[in-house]
Amino acid sequence: MNTPAVGFGVSAYLAHLYSPAPAAELRTEITKLCSYMGVTDNSLIEFLVQQPLFVKDLNEIRLRNVETAPHPSADRQGRAAKDYFACQLMATTLLGRTGLDQSATYHSSIRPILERGADGLLVVGFLQFERLALIVARIANWLGKQSFKKIVIVESPSGNSVPCQLLERVLMQRCLPASIEVWNAPRNEDANIGGNVDDSAEQFLRQAAGADLFLYMDDAASGSRMTKLYNALYDHCGKERVLGFAMVFGGPGYHPTSTQHSQLRRLKKRLDRQSAFFGLKEYHNEFPPIPLYKIDDGALGMWGSRVIWGDVDLLAGKRKVNLVFAIIDHYMMLIEDLTAPESKYRHLVEMAFIQDTTGTIYLLAPGVLQSTFAAIYAGLGLDEFAQRFRLSAREAFPNDYVGRVSSDLLTPEGFGRRMEWLRNIFINEVTQRCGNQEAWVLWKALDAAFAASMQMPVPMRDSDYAQYTIPFNPALCTINQRIMEWLVNRVNTVNPQLL
Repeated sequence: MNTPAVGFGVSAYLAHLYSPAPAAELRTEITKLCSYMGVTDNSLIEFLVQQPLFVKDLNEIRLRNVETAPHPSADRQGRAAKDYFACQLMATTLLGRTGLDQSATYHSSIRPILERGADGLLVVGFLQFERLALIVARIANWLGKQSFKKIVIVESPSGNSVPCQLLERVLMQRCLPASIEVWNAPRNEDANIGGNVDDSAEQFLRQAAGADLFLYMDDAASGSRMTKLYNALYDHCGKERVLGFAMVFGGPGYHPTSTQHSQLRRLKKRLDRQSAFFGLKEYHNEFPPIPLYKIDDGALGMWGSRVIWGDVDLLAGKRKVNLVFAIIDHYMMLIEDLTAPESKYRHLVEMAFIQDTTGTIYLLAPGVLQSTFAAIYAGLGLDEFAQRFRLSAREAFPNDYVGRVSSDLLTPEGFGRRMEWLRNIFINEVTQRCGNQEAWVLWKALDAAFAASMQMPVPMRDSDYAQYTIPFNPALCTINQRIMEWLVNRVNTVNPQLL
């Protein structure tokens, strides 16, 4: 098999992307970004220039600066959106590599910038934040008239983290016996596959022993995820101890299928019956859409999600991930993609393989990459291979599998050990099926596609592993804290006639 991956050195393309960003160019772009946020402090600019940033980060900053730059045609919401985009760029790209380091210290101007970004988000999503405050005020008002001894607020990160955090703060202010318990549930329902929602619910209830009310509020995009979790809680808790609140979001671009409509109707009926049992009406809440906005003289802008807080790590104050198992899923998806006639990622592999750092250029005949991967795929037996890979990972990293953070997880050694394990198991398994040369060809291709795409792996729809959450450091939690403070104040000032 004559491919550039065999005997190929270091990809010139990837070496360029992951080389240190030139300080002069970085300083120019960071100066622009800071000026957009009304900051001209040279010491802040120099602090940011000193962050460990690569050429790929510089490219991202340069691209996002175009989106963030002030424009005379931007309306109020558009300007607010730009403030949040700039804040997000600061937090995720410039400071992202230290965001989970609890000992990280930043320049004093970072917090005001993040607060301004949070304020911008509050403007963009005002209607939804306002509705959330009203719903939480009504729930808190009702709970204040009950006599529960221990209320558990069920957080299933990170989509419902903001509502749960708000409800907990409000109930604690009112001296009600409530606290959040985090449920890192898998998506799988089939007990024959592995980790599943039902077993996870049983474990969760042991974790939250003694509660006489489990309160679960979540967005119901299609109704399927919330139905899974709610049904598992109901089956294990019984009618007297579980109460669900569905938050339904429509808006531009939302076109539910007939199946999704049916799922939502079934969920609504079940929540309706349960709420009637408790004598409460706030079981099903429709939220207003996020308004369109104008950021330049082009078309109106539309928010990327129907839910303003959605699965946004920064708003939740924590990152949701499962490194080992999400990478396995991602690589299995890449293997299928690289063999397909219309591939999303194969051009990235070609970019990575066309030249190495010695300057050697490899000319690939048309179709050679696809045929190479197709030949490997044919001998691999992907379904059985993926199953063995996941089972091996489950045995090697049992805590990761159930969504429990191990002590070494956040250390460089822990990260390195997991990546080395993934590579070694992959090479061994593929070698047995297809040969050692083919194993290294495929591994280098997957590694290149992953590195060049710069996309975080996303878990499969019905994955049997759970994700875990890792909190951001106090500085990056500024966004979460600012929004929480605003929401709590809105809850406490709701007109009593609306309760």
